[in-house]
Amino acid sequence: MKNKDKVTSGLTVDELKTKVNELNNNLMKLGMQKATGQLLNTSLLRSSRKELARAYTFLTQKSSKSLESVKR
Repeated sequence: MKNKDKVTSGLTVDELKTKVNELNNNLMKLGMQKATGQLLNTSLLRSSRKELARAYTFLTQKSSKSLESVKR
């Protein structure tokens, strides 16, 4: 597990939702910069998409674990 993953996995569900919103907004800003020709480092788009996907994965894992504990 990478250091980024360790930091993200330690967050609560609410913190993960906030993180997902921040990453999504950042991705939209990067997309707009690319469309207007202002983005010089286009690899930031790919890394931002991957980071957003990781956050969604941890959010899904955490929320499914919390649902399992409620069922029992």
